[in-house]
Amino acid sequence: MTHRLSVSRAARLAGVSRAVLQAKISRGDLFTFEGKVTPKDLLRVFPGLDLASNTELDRVTRIKENAFGKRIRERVLPNPEVLMSRLRIATQALAISKIKLARIDRIIKNLEVLYLENSNKANGADEKISTNALKQIKDFLFEEFNDTGIDKETAPVMAKDELLKIMTGQVTLSPGGKEFFVSGNDSILEAALGAGINLNWGCSNGNCGLCKANLISGKTEKIAHHDFAFSDAEKASNTILMCCHTPITKIELEAEELGLSTIPMQKIKCKVKSINLLEPDILELILQTPRSKRLRFFAGQSVSLTTGKNLQRDIPIASCPCDDRNIQFHIRQNDKDGFAGYIGHTLKPGDTITIDGPTGEFIYNEELTGTALFIAADTGFAPIQGLIEHTMAVDNAASIELLRIQASSQKPYLDNRCRSWADALDELAYQVVPDLDAADFAIRQLIQEKQPAQIFVAGPTDSLEKLKASRSLSKQNTKYLAVAPSGYQESN
Repeated sequence: MTHRLSVSRAARLAGVSRAVLQAKISRGDLFTFEGKVTPKDLLRVFPGLDLASNTELDRVTRIKENAFGKRIRERVLPNPEVLMSRLRIATQALAISKIKLARIDRIIKNLEVLYLENSNKANGADEKISTNALKQIKDFLFEEFNDTGIDKETAPVMAKDELLKIMTGQVTLSPGGKEFFVSGNDSILEAALGAGINLNWGCSNGNCGLCKANLISGKTEKIAHHDFAFSDAEKASNTILMCCHTPITKIELEAEELGLSTIPMQKIKCKVKSINLLEPDILELILQTPRSKRLRFFAGQSVSLTTGKNLQRDIPIASCPCDDRNIQFHIRQNDKDGFAGYIGHTLKPGDTITIDGPTGEFIYNEELTGTALFIAADTGFAPIQGLIEHTMAVDNAASIELLRIQASSQKPYLDNRCRSWADALDELAYQVVPDLDAADFAIRQLIQEKQPAQIFVAGPTDSLEKLKASRSLSKQNTKYLAVAPSGYQESN
């Protein structure tokens, strides 16, 4: 039987994004059968593939994690209990395979004895076969037995695939068929959110039961205690809490993704984790939600912030849902503005700010897998950053184009972060233009060359209106978000 790999696993082995592999399949460079590829075809398309290491994959992952500014894992390995469970299953499978092979080997070697026993029971000479024919049968069986169908080139791919099964768990969601991997000490829920998959959940610590899912196939291991009590029917249907379990084999779960309408309005009191100076006049405010009440939102959405002095502003979120506890915002320092002045001079780590939200439909459509074009002017980069992080997590865009409009001679804030994305990801391109005329020209070129499936534009209202008036942007696939230079959300 030919060994086949899912597109997600093949991309992981090759150290490229799923979108890159899918593009090669669409062009006919890589063949699939029932949505899977063979190791030999993978090596044909990626002849320089280094199966001895995952250097490129590790480099991209590290850049992604650094860019997200979150969940830098202290350990890459699963915890010892999970690792032992996966090793035990792999060892059992190996032992069973060895027993079967030994039995086949014994049968072939004893074929002559079995033949003699049966021939003694035979009545007529015509029921016997010659010694030469018996030798031909044995030689044929030995040849087939020793020919595994695996050549020296594809064997390392299969070996690496088996190692990945031990190091990471693979999850397939039903319905929908989406796949993602669970690494390190992550729970199924943490890994899903990190992959940009919006599953139902509430407390994420085993109390509310909203992250229930039916285990269709495979095995999981409980990695955290939970107080939620299952009904007898749920126990009978292999129901688990995704926040408290991790896969120890490849698993399939019955769990639906949620849409925009299913995200409830939330009111959460958060602690100030840090206030960082990105530029002399730009602050990064990071709020941390309680472990038992994390913010559920889509990248690109906004929330209302209220300080202890009852100063309130609507402001776009600058981070993605893959880090649901640490919520980032970009605010321009302005002593004439009461809210900005309070954030820059009075607020300190440990203080409380209340979040109300989320709101807005400035969100990424995962069904559109072509090029995604992001255009940011001034602090409009804040929601764009969250969207790009989400797009990288989802890993389904054919390419990502980031265009920033910077009127002054200085570099845009967080320019190095954008360049690190472009350095790490072959499918991400980044450019800076000095004004709206240059932006209009660059947009026309990108649309002509890339034909983007969706476009996101964020920035001050006057910039958005000028870009709309230029007619370089399509109305059908473009979303706009007005963000004031101060960083606050404007009314469209």
